[in-house]
Parts: sequence; C-alpha cells; structure tokens
Amino acid sequence: MKVQFILTLMLAVLLSGLIACSADENQQAAETAVATKVVTLDVEGMTCGGCEAAIKTTLKKIDGVQSVDASYEKGSAEVTVQQGKEQVQAMIEALDKIGYKAKVADKS
Repeated sequence: MKVQFILTLMLAVLLSGLIACSADENQQAAETAVATKVVTLDVEGMTCGGCEAAIKTTLKKIDGVQSVDASYEKGSAEVTVQQGKEQVQAMIEALDKIGYKAKVADKS
C-alpha cells in the first residue's frame, strides 16, 4: 500500500513538472513568434561593463524592448524591439537621463 502511494505521488510530481515545462515552452514560442526589429544606437560615455549593465537595465524598461546588447568597446547598443513599438526617441531620452548621449547609428 505504501509503495503504491509513493509511486502515485512520484508520478503526480513528474506530470506536474512536465506540464510546467510545456507551459514555459509555449510561452517562449509565443514570445519568439512576435516580429522584431533591431535598432542600433551609438552611445557616448560608456567606459566599462557597469555602464553596459546600466544601459541594458534602462532600455529593458521601455515597452516593446525584448533584449539589449550594449558594448562600451564599440560605443553602441543593439536593441531588439517588437516591430511597431520602436520607441527610439524614448530610448534616447532614457539614456540621456542616466548620463549617456545616444543617437541612431548610421546604416552605412
């Protein structure tokens, strides 16, 4: 009787774990299905990894921003945004507020 109970309990835990993993995968698939665009910003004033982290944190707060890759060595930030939610001016203003000058990078 104890063995059956333990096996039933283990099966229930295993199934709940599988259901949770499946839900996470579905959410990730839905997020990646959204059309995105990469906006590259030239950013002046970055001097270290801390600057990169500050820029990432700040830009990720803007609606539509999905990811940010900042590089103080390149002096730029590549911002992946949902298409149609490219709030470039909001990004520039947010970076200005924390002490960095930004502009859209030339495509040439």
